[in-house]
Amino acid sequence: MGLRHLIAASGILDLVLALTALRQGVVPGIPTLNRLDPALAPFPVSSTPQKPRSDVALVLCRGFAGMNVALLLRAPILRLA
Repeated sequence: MGLRHLIAASGILDLVLALTALRQGVVPGIPTLNRLDPALAPFPVSSTPQKPRSDVALVLCRGFAGMNVALLLRAPILRLA
């Protein structure tokens, strides 16, 4: 069985992954990244997890039938009682 697309559920999966990354304080790596295009050198793209530079995540979701969504998330500030 080959890889499948989640269709409408792909956006919610991206959201859950972004929220998890914010909660854990990690930027996931791209495990299939073998070689980086030199034009992307200014951007911190890596095959391994990295420490985030801020508490904000941008989720870009493009899908079938013209679905295009951009969602900006910020990690909640935890207040200790």
